[in-house]
Amino acid sequence: MSVALFLSGGVSIEAGPRDRTALLNLCLVRGYPYTGFCCTAEGGILLRFSARTARRVLDDCKAREISVGVTACTGLPFFFLRLLKRPGFLVGIVLAVFLLFLSERFVWEIRITGNEEMGNDEICEILRESGLYVGTYLPALDVPSMENRVLISTNRLSWVSVNLDGTVANVQVIEAIPKGDAEGTLPANLIASRDGQIEYLELFRGESAVKVGQAVKKGELLVSGVMESERAGCRFTRASGRVMARTERILCINVPLTYTEKVYDDEKVLDITLNFFDFSMKIFKSTGNVNTPCDIIEKESVPTFFGTHVLPLSLSFTVADCYTEETKTRTAEEAVSQAFSELDSMLAALSAEAEILSKSISQRMEDTGVLLECRLVCVEDIAQQQEFEISE
Repeated sequence: MSVALFLSGGVSIEAGPRDRTALLNLCLVRGYPYTGFCCTAEGGILLRFSARTARRVLDDCKAREISVGVTACTGLPFFFLRLLKRPGFLVGIVLAVFLLFLSERFVWEIRITGNEEMGNDEICEILRESGLYVGTYLPALDVPSMENRVLISTNRLSWVSVNLDGTVANVQVIEAIPKGDAEGTLPANLIASRDGQIEYLELFRGESAVKVGQAVKKGELLVSGVMESERAGCRFTRASGRVMARTERILCINVPLTYTEKVYDDEKVLDITLNFFDFSMKIFKSTGNVNTPCDIIEKESVPTFFGTHVLPLSLSFTVADCYTEETKTRTAEEAVSQAFSELDSMLAALSAEAEILSKSISQRMEDTGVLLECRLVCVEDIAQQQEFEISE
């Protein structure tokens, strides 16, 4: 179809074998232009006219009793005519265009970079209190003022920058470096957090109260925050440092032969909430109560635009994952394997804060299960800060 025929509209007219000659003669005599001439399977012909010409052809055919029929109406005018006959579809298109235009003036997504200790949810809450959130009206957003409010509201961020890229707010942050152990607060001593034998000391402030090789008990003074000298007299400080000591630990793990396990068998949607920008509306809520034990799970489905941009539309689901509790048993070999697996996890976590020098493991089979006992000799920091007040 040509561009001109698409814009003005095209009508296909068919004549049967008995009237095809009459239709062609009419077009020849009256000078009606047509395109797309073709023969039908029944021996008739099919001609395509512009919408204006087709009306004249149909009137002349009716006056001359030439039997013809319209087989197709194509082009832009007929497209809009069909839309007018389907008002719901037309309203949907207009509403979609309006929402698309309107949504470009709001923040759709917030992307945060530069944070290590603080989570995205925590930073988003600070941004929300300062005026930036999904659904913020962009023309009314004063970015410099909002950045200042963020820095004033928290001491955990030393710098924040917000760059708007269409409907996406790219937030870059630099977290504040913590000032050690609260400089300028109350003075403090270092005391022993557990029994041990001193291996070595690394003192930053304070006066040592123990020596290398000395055995100490839990709660005993290791480093004093009270410092005395003949010239300066008595002064107070906040003792800090590391006091490494040889310690002993006992890890006990008990794995029973009989245990209870959850068997999940059904999932029931309790409610569904539609979220659009900062607006939420519950669109479904189940009736009745869940009479079986269940875990309540919160889920959220967020669609994306071609996998790149997050849309400001999401569905939140509250789901009850129902289960029954079944009593199961494990063999002695399985219990021992489970105990050693748990021990490996505990040793891996302990090695992050202590150097393990030696370990001895003993296991005992009881009527109810397996008892695993692991004795460790470690070198670790046993210094624990304890504040004190100065009495006048």
